[in-house]
Parts: sequence; C-alpha cells; structure tokens
Amino acid sequence: MIRAEDRQTVNRRVLRHTLLTLSQSGTARRLVTQSRVFRPAVRRFIAGDTLDEALPVVAALNARGLLATLDVLGSTRRCRWSRP
Repeated sequence: MIRAEDRQTVNRRVLRHTLLTLSQSGTARRLVTQSRVFRPAVRRFIAGDTLDEALPVVAALNARGLLATLDVLGSTRRCRWSRP
C-alpha cells in the first residue's frame, strides 16, 4: 500500500509535469487566451503578451493610483524582449 506522503509527492510531480507541458503547448495557449470562458481571467491577470502591450496597461493602473509589477511568464522560454 502507498503511504499518503508518497502519494502526495507523486501527485505533485504529475501536476508539475502536466503544467510545465501545458505551458509549452501552443494549443493550450490559444485555448486559454482566445476562449470566451477564460478571456476575463486572462485580461484580469495578464497585462499583455509583449512589453509594448503591458506598459500602457500598467500606466493606466498607475494613473488610478494602483501599483503593479510585470513578470515574464514562461521563463524557460526566450521572448523577443528578454535580455540574454
């Protein structure tokens, strides 16, 4: 019989592998970013796909007195505007 701790470790590894695989999938990306179901969540939490798209969003938030940070998601991949 598998101990509960071992089962949790296996579950975490499977979930991690699944999420990393999905993060590199163009199909999954299109589904999440273009689907009417996910679009509100995407727009709420992701300012843009590029720095040029994200900066005006952050500037608008700043104009309303809100602070924001920008994070590069998918750090295992290189994007056009990331530094080497």
